[in-house]
Amino acid sequence: MVSRHVQRKVRSSICTSMHTRSLAFWTEEDKAERAERGRELQDVVIVGGGIVGSALACNLKSNPVFHGKKVTVIEPSPPKQLEDANASLGLPDARVYTITPASKKLFEAIGVWDKIKPEHIAPFGHMQVWDAMGDGFIRFDAAKAQVKSGSDLGYVLEHGVLQRALALRMQELAGQDDPNPLRILSPAEVRNFEGPGEVHRAGTVTLEDGTEIRSRLVVAADGGKSMIRKLSALGTWGWTYDQQAVVATVKTDQINTTAFQRFLPSGPIALLPLRDGYSSVVWSTTENHAIELKSISPQEFVAALNEALHKPSVTPSPPQVPLLGNLIQGIHLAAQTVLAAGALADPFQAPPKATEAVGRRIAFPLKLQHATRYSLTCFMMMLTWTW
Repeated sequence: MVSRHVQRKVRSSICTSMHTRSLAFWTEEDKAERAERGRELQDVVIVGGGIVGSALACNLKSNPVFHGKKVTVIEPSPPKQLEDANASLGLPDARVYTITPASKKLFEAIGVWDKIKPEHIAPFGHMQVWDAMGDGFIRFDAAKAQVKSGSDLGYVLEHGVLQRALALRMQELAGQDDPNPLRILSPAEVRNFEGPGEVHRAGTVTLEDGTEIRSRLVVAADGGKSMIRKLSALGTWGWTYDQQAVVATVKTDQINTTAFQRFLPSGPIALLPLRDGYSSVVWSTTENHAIELKSISPQEFVAALNEALHKPSVTPSPPQVPLLGNLIQGIHLAAQTVLAAGALADPFQAPPKATEAVGRRIAFPLKLQHATRYSLTCFMMMLTWTW
């Protein structure tokens, strides 16, 4: 009789071998093997291996509760080479994320944060918001607010940096000592989805090559144009804001460690710190102005950005609470927190001036879109932000 130890070793070897092939382009032999495994009932199938889908997969398979559970990720894009994931990155991505301390803790807990080199993270300890039409402002300081994360209010990460870190962690989870390690099907396109029927109390995902995968739970993490949502006959509701956000990357005359945001009559403009002395610009404005900002030269864009952030040259002042009257002052004092106290105490700081625009400028429409429902039997949708 074969010992349990040997059985586990053989089973782990088989699962690891299967996953190794799943990270490469599929051969006919691989497709046959995938079809055979597809007939096995999965616990969770995640459609979409972007930031949201990858984070969910890492979260599930990092949890001891899911040890031995069958979790599969279906991603249409081919797998990328990950050997040089933390090498020199060149110019920053135009697409960035602002990570809160709570999100950082999540990424630490699921083994993702340590896959990112410290020099690829742009922490910020201050946040400042002010209005171009007045002289009021508010400023937050992490140290004065006694933020539990230390001296950081948040972190700015590029899309590529975070996606590679998640991919590296998924690769680890695919080879871990688990009877059913994480399985990644990439590239793999979804052709059809059916909810549970009278015979099979599970959802069925059909791939373009005909492979059918049954699962107790199917999670749609494939973006705002979700194929799974459409196949589930779920509608959407929402509206457009008749505005576009222009995203760009600039060099500044001094290192930026503050998240700045100024409200203009046409919409807010943000200047966020990035690695290597760069800053990310997110400029929400009218559609015509967005087209203009995309088409002008880098030098003209820098001039327009500095004007939007610095003119008119009036130094804002914090709100004078005693002038609000006894009633409002009493309400303010009752609701005052350590964070608010720090926000009112710091002086206004002018943002650094842009000196050079680098890389491409992207504009995308601003809109709100919700699904009519986010869950059905054996089915769940993830909230995603797409552009």
